[in-house]
Amino acid sequence: MAATREVISLQFGHYSNFVGTHLWNIQEASFSYDPSGSKKSDVNHDCFFREGKTIDGDETYTPRLLLFDLKGSLRNLNVEGTLYPSSSKSVEWPGEVTVYQSNIEPKNEFQMDIEEEEMLSNPLTNDKTEAQEHSAICSGRNKVYDLDDHVFVWSDFVGTQYHPKSVNIIKEYMHVAEHFAFDTFGYGQNLYINTDFRDEFENSLHFFVEECDQLQGFQILTDIHNGFAGLSSQVIQDLADEYSPKSIITFGLLPATLPGSTNMKAAHRLLNIALSFDQLSSNSSMLTPLSLAQQGWLQTGNPSVFPYLTYKDYLSYHTSAILAATIDTLSLPYRLSSPLKCHMDDITKCLTFGGRKLTSASTSFPLPIGYDHQLGALLDSAFYSKDSKLLLPLTPNVEQVTNLMSQVSIFRGGSPSIPQNAKVAQPSKKFKSLMDGCQSNLEILNIFSQACNPSGACSNWVSDQACKVEPPFPGIFTPSVSKNGFVQEGFQRDHNCIVEQVSVLSSLGMSKSIGNMLYSITNWAKKVDIKKHNSFIESGLEYETFMNVLVDLESHAHNYENP
Repeated sequence: MAATREVISLQFGHYSNFVGTHLWNIQEASFSYDPSGSKKSDVNHDCFFREGKTIDGDETYTPRLLLFDLKGSLRNLNVEGTLYPSSSKSVEWPGEVTVYQSNIEPKNEFQMDIEEEEMLSNPLTNDKTEAQEHSAICSGRNKVYDLDDHVFVWSDFVGTQYHPKSVNIIKEYMHVAEHFAFDTFGYGQNLYINTDFRDEFENSLHFFVEECDQLQGFQILTDIHNGFAGLSSQVIQDLADEYSPKSIITFGLLPATLPGSTNMKAAHRLLNIALSFDQLSSNSSMLTPLSLAQQGWLQTGNPSVFPYLTYKDYLSYHTSAILAATIDTLSLPYRLSSPLKCHMDDITKCLTFGGRKLTSASTSFPLPIGYDHQLGALLDSAFYSKDSKLLLPLTPNVEQVTNLMSQVSIFRGGSPSIPQNAKVAQPSKKFKSLMDGCQSNLEILNIFSQACNPSGACSNWVSDQACKVEPPFPGIFTPSVSKNGFVQEGFQRDHNCIVEQVSVLSSLGMSKSIGNMLYSITNWAKKVDIKKHNSFIESGLEYETFMNVLVDLESHAHNYENP
């Protein structure tokens, strides 16, 4: 049996943890508990997850993860998780002890179900009735939840157990702060210089690294609009130095909307983004900015419109779910156990060459596969339709999804069963198809990708495993999407029925549009007088250094114009 190609994940910032929480929920929902082994998954979950044991000898399976957020961002989540006894409860003091406890936040319906599920799954429980209740609650994950008004932070919908070393809270800054907010790139850089912080980080990182036999590299999710951009840039710089030549794939994340933004805050955000693009791209193997905002520099706005989604762009709970499904799909190639499996390094080599480390992303979520439009017919129609919006860009200020210099595409899912009340269209008159003669979905995707990018280098992967979107994934799908991901116009899903899985097509690409994006950032950043933004100067950023950053970004932009 081949050794597992482990990946260590790191998450920096509140929005990144929203995305990460959905990501881990999606992956855990895809675990197969079939004791017969008749339904073998083509995904090796050991790449991202690790086996362990509690002090009582109970087996655990948790993400190989380090996440970072600010004080006040957890609400009900115990920073040490629930798998192990909390060290904070043990006080070695012979005298009188007074305990002060903050008000406990009320739990939402999903959290209460999870809590009861964990209680009933306790190995000490032998009662048959309780075992039946446990089974009922597990199946209750498929019930309809309305969490839109009950999710305030990412920990409000955590469905995965974390290792005690995974959750790291930065106590020097508050999650919601009127003054001394963690909103400046330099604040994150300076935090990493702190000896105590760095020692604790390195100890936790080495804990996960040392148990890896064949470490592929690191997958990073980071906010790029606040101080976490500076923190992640310093961490990635050290990872690149200490673990070369391991791969570092970074996703820079930006919320679709940022309510209450003033001109000063917008300029602050722009400076952080410019600095993060320069630093993160320098030390990562690949950097992909992601947001549902089509414009994302001085002001975020114009959120992407998905034909089969009804999401609320002002809810991080919604927007992060779409980005998580995309990242989960994009990471499939280096998690596969099938012959199509690859290394993280294979992905970056496909996309980044000539000093170009920035890529853009696009997705079709859900991919509208139905009885009368299977993958071949769907992609054939998209190719010949000049106004096709099959793939929607997810990188701000980048609209190009065809004629790319290089592209990696991943299709997951397949042909779901047909709902009983679906109105199936009759096949139209047969015409010569681009996909005629194809024997597999991979062949179809190969032909489609090369036809859309005739001068580009294209690499493609397919997986039979659909994207799991059961609760606590938000109910954002239109009624034309069935329980099993079937998309059919005229079909109406029952309002008490949730969508459990969908097909997805996602891509990463390198194109001239990335150069235009970089020019856009630098042109806006040049209009900001950095000397008026004291927090940047006070945290150590010199005027000349920032000017050099803009020169570097323009140089990178020119590199995309002249491949």
